[in-house]
Amino acid sequence: MAREIKDEQQLAECLQAAERYLIESALQQVKIAEPNRWKFKSHIVWESEHGKIPKGYAIIYKDGNPLNCKLSNLHMVSRHELALLNKLGYKNAACEVKPSVLALVKLRELTSKKRLKNAH
Repeated sequence: MAREIKDEQQLAECLQAAERYLIESALQQVKIAEPNRWKFKSHIVWESEHGKIPKGYAIIYKDGNPLNCKLSNLHMVSRHELALLNKLGYKNAACEVKPSVLALVKLRELTSKKRLKNAH
């Protein structure tokens, strides 16, 4: 449901958020073919070093900044790990905490896989 904008301040905030989203989206996509084939810059950078991103995986920005597409800032995670990161608020976590949150999620994923393997 759309929220009702009641004053100019709310309108300005909504416009700033929309503008920020459009700028970030446009800056992180690269046109790779005609007429309209686009690819995330982060994916191009990652794949140039590591090969194709497997199905069921995503690339995250270690520092949470989608404009920082340096290879050292990119990390591949499974979709399950991504869901856990989102649930734990990784994107908005303090920079000092992010490596620990990522390590915790990786550990949870490994133990979950091990438990499933031992159950069979």
